Amino acid sequence: MLVDPSPDALVRDPTSGRAIEAGTEIDPNDPYWARLMTDGDLVASPERAAARTSARGSASTSSDEGSN
Repeated sequence: MLVDPSPDALVRDPTSGRAIEAGTEIDPNDPYWARLMTDGDLVASPERAAARTSARGSASTSSDEGSN
């Protein structure tokens, strides 16, 4: 899952200690990241989610065209 830190939050990677950037990939099942999501310090990355959704739409269209 790709996430962005909330505008008013400084979120650090627990391994490196560095602040995360927009579009950071996390494991939403990890307790550390899950807690930050629940607290609102992290939000799903809207730009990356939109790109992933449009890529899925293109992939299904391509496979549909090949089956005709």
